[in-house]
Amino acid sequence: MTQDNPSSRFQANGLATLIGSLPVTDHREAFSLIFEHTPDIPLWPQLPSNPKEGMLSQFSEGMPGIIEEDGRTYFDIQTETFADEMLAYFEQYLAALEDPSLLPNSPFAVSPDRAHGLFALKEAVAVNTAAGKTVAAVKGQMTGPFTLLTGLHDREGRAAYYEPTIREMVVKGLSLKGAWQVQMLAESQAPVILFIDEPALAGLGSSAFLSVSLDVSQCFSG
Repeated sequence: MTQDNPSSRFQANGLATLIGSLPVTDHREAFSLIFEHTPDIPLWPQLPSNPKEGMLSQFSEGMPGIIEEDGRTYFDIQTETFADEMLAYFEQYLAALEDPSLLPNSPFAVSPDRAHGLFALKEAVAVNTAAGKTVAAVKGQMTGPFTLLTGLHDREGRAAYYEPTIREMVVKGLSLKGAWQVQMLAESQAPVILFIDEPALAGLGSSAFLSVSLDVSQCFSG
C-alpha cells in the first residue's frame, strides 16, 4: 500500500519564510512577527540573546566530551569518563537508526530549555489549524557539522574538525538531531522544510581554513 507523503503535496509557489535567528528577546514577540509576515511557512525562532540558543550550545547538547563552563563551550576527550560515554552514545545512535521511535528520549533530541521556539511552533500551528488557518509547510533549522566543528575548540584552541573522534560523533549526532526535528515537526501534519545552517563554509579558502580541503564532503560521508 502506498502511503500519502505530506512533503509530496508541498508547492513553494513563491511563498516566503525566514532565517531562524531573530533580533528580539521574547519568543512571543518573535511568533507575532513570524505569523504576521510569513504565515504560510512559519518557522521556529532562535533568539541569540539567550546563550543556550547559540549555534554551538543548541545542537551540541547531549554529546559526550562537550563542556559548557563560564559561558564557554569547548570539548575535552581526556576525561576519565569520556570513553564510556562515547561508547554509550554510539550504541544509542545505532539503536535509534534501527528504531526511530527512540529519538524523542535519546541524546539526539533538543530540550525545550535550548529550543523553546521549536516546541512552541508545533503548538502554534496546532492552534491555528484548529481555527481553520492551515500552513503550506513548517520550517526548521539546525547547525551544520562544518560550522559546529570549526566553531568548537579544545582548551588549547584546536578546532574539533581536526579531532577524528569528535568529528565522527558530531556528524552522526547531528544527522539524528535533524531526523528527530523533522519527526517532531511532522506531527503538525504539514510538510517540513529543514535548513542546515553552515555559515562557516563562507570561510573556505581563507587563511583561517588553509589546512581544510575544499572537498570537505569527504569528511562528512557515512
